[in-house]
This record gives sequence, C-alpha cells and structure tokens, in this order.
Amino acid sequence: MKKTIILVLLCMLLSIAVNAQEQRFMSQYENAKTSYASAQSAWKTHEQAFRVARSNVRSGDFFDAAKAFTQASIDKIIAHLLLVKSAVEKSGYFATSESYTRAIDEQITELEALKEKSKKDENKIGILGTAKDARLAWRTAKSDIIKPVTTEILIKKTDMLVSKLEIVIARLKEKQSSLKSEGVDTKKLDEALKKIESNGRRLRELVNLAKRSLEDAERLGSDSDNAFKAAFDDVREAKKIALETLNMIGEIIQHKETYTGGAP
Repeated sequence: MKKTIILVLLCMLLSIAVNAQEQRFMSQYENAKTSYASAQSAWKTHEQAFRVARSNVRSGDFFDAAKAFTQASIDKIIAHLLLVKSAVEKSGYFATSESYTRAIDEQITELEALKEKSKKDENKIGILGTAKDARLAWRTAKSDIIKPVTTEILIKKTDMLVSKLEIVIARLKEKQSSLKSEGVDTKKLDEALKKIESNGRRLRELVNLAKRSLEDAERLGSDSDNAFKAAFDDVREAKKIALETLNMIGEIIQHKETYTGGAP
C-alpha cells in the first residue's frame, strides 16, 4: 500500500514537472514571437532609411544608414532563428531537436560575431562586405534551418489533425452501422459520410505527399526550393479540406435528426 502511494505521488510530481516545462516552453515561444515582431519592425524602419540614403549617396548619410540597416538585418535573422528554436522546443515533434537547436545556436554565434564586425567597419567597402555576409547568412539560415523546421512543424500538425479526423470518421461509421442495424433511415447520413470519407482519404494522401516532399528537400539540399513549395502547397490544401470536413461533421452533429431519419 505504501509503495502504491509513493508511486502515485511520483506520477503526480512528474506530471506537474512536465506541465511546468510545457508552460516554460510556451512562455519562451511567446517571448520569441514578440522579439521577432520587434526586430522585424526595426528592420523595416532601417531599411526605409537606407533606401533614402542610397538614393543620395553624396549626402554623407549612406555609411551610417548602411551600418544601421546591416545590424538590424542581423538582429532580425537572430530573432527569426530564436523563434524557430522556441517552436522546436515547444512542439515536441522532433526526435532530432538537439541537433536543430545546436545548429541554431552555432548560427546565432556566427551572426553575433558578424554584428560585432559591423560595429568596427569604418568605411563603405567594409560595411558593404559585412552586408553581403549577412545576406549569405540569411540564405544559409533559411535553407538549412528555417524552411526544414517550419515545414516539418506544419506537416506534423496537419498529420495529427488528420489522425484525429480519421478517428471521428471511424466513429461516425460505427454509428452509421448501428443505426442501419436498428432499421433507421440513414440515406442522408450515407451521402454525407461518403464525402467525408473521401476527404479523409485525400487528407491522408496530402500528408504523405508533403512528407515525401520534405524528404526530397532534405535530400536535394541547395536545390530544395521546389520540394519545400510542394510540401507547403499540400499542407495548404489539406488545411482547406480539413476545415470543410470539420464543418460537415459539425453539421451532422448539430442536425443529427435530419441525418438519421428523425432518430434521436
């Protein structure tokens, strides 16, 4: 009896610890979203100032504007990477989350060093060289981390939604069979379920296609843009069909008498 009580208490403590960790990750993610929005806003402000200065290089404002814009660009990339890192930690979808977070930390360290370099640039050639490095860093971050991670998160979320819908559809099918065995007129329910089942099959197909596109993107490396786009397009179509399916299921639940020949 004593061992059982201790086991229950340990389970409760573990549950509290897990919930606390989830709350911490959620809080970090919300903070990362706020930081990214702030960095994005600052970047836009400095971009506009740089465009004005670039149109009149002789004004003497070009160097300072270029320097501020380059640093704001680096800050935005870092904020974006921190947002992705928080998304990885919050989601719990990744078996290789440590490798992702390690890669993000390494890129952030490189970007921070690049920002320090920009502070020491003393002329136009120097800051333009740093700006070029920043653009290269952005392309690397986007292709190696941001696109793969965001695509995988979207696919995982969609996969989970489809799995839940498949369970609901299976239960509706069971209810349909039960009503039929009771002699209930299910003609309208049969018609609705036919469309819902078709949607379910299409959803699963789209999720599998998106997964294959993600695998193609990882295999192709630098030539992965089309594969990522295909994955995003499949997920977008899946979300549209999932919403339609949820609405149809909601309609059946809300007006069940209509779909079951008046049966309660």
